[in-house]
Amino acid sequence: MKSSEPISNITARIVTNLIESLAIHPETNMIYAASGDNTEQKGHLYLVDGKTGELFPIGSTGFKEIEDLAFDSNGTLWAWAKGDGLIIIDPTTGIGTLMLVSNVSVEGLTLSKEPYQTIFYDSVNTELWSYDMNANKLEVSCTNLFGETEALEMMSDGQLLVGTHNVAFGLHAFNPQTCQIIMADATLSNKFKDVEGIALPIAACSVCGDGTIQTNEQCDDGNAIGD
Repeated sequence: MKSSEPISNITARIVTNLIESLAIHPETNMIYAASGDNTEQKGHLYLVDGKTGELFPIGSTGFKEIEDLAFDSNGTLWAWAKGDGLIIIDPTTGIGTLMLVSNVSVEGLTLSKEPYQTIFYDSVNTELWSYDMNANKLEVSCTNLFGETEALEMMSDGQLLVGTHNVAFGLHAFNPQTCQIIMADATLSNKFKDVEGIALPIAACSVCGDGTIQTNEQCDDGNAIGD
């Protein structure tokens, strides 16, 4: 299996107080990041070198603080701007456009992978919120996230990968349908206790060797190892 971008790690992270959020383009596997307000370049969009972590500025979103980023399956880049609401960002210029006005203090943002649906999941401290764009309904779904949640990412099985601030289980999975904590990764938890952004490349979530050429594969040679 060949990926359009050689990203070997399942989670791509930037350890710096400059960056508040990460997202990976579903087709190119290019990593994007955005800044919060702990820098002179507030609310800026960046490209990230997946090997070195080096940031390459794209431009200002026009919003003062970006809490999280999320691509949909069509490659549209969504984000939550603190104090403003849900926005779309042009990945070529960085310019943001407000789509939903809201002062809810969202810190994590991701999208459901269900076909023909545009459902966002948002974290507000220990609460999980959902926003159905078709129904234009923003509401609390669960109230038992493990702690102050700053990063969300939807996995291919419909569970959320959750980054929690300054607690023993810094990374864990969560079922948004049943509101159940699935597991905690104790190995990573002992090392990283303030995960600001999580991004999963599609290649890391795909099954190779199944005889079917997926969207991120150039071929399928029957090998269960992505090479």
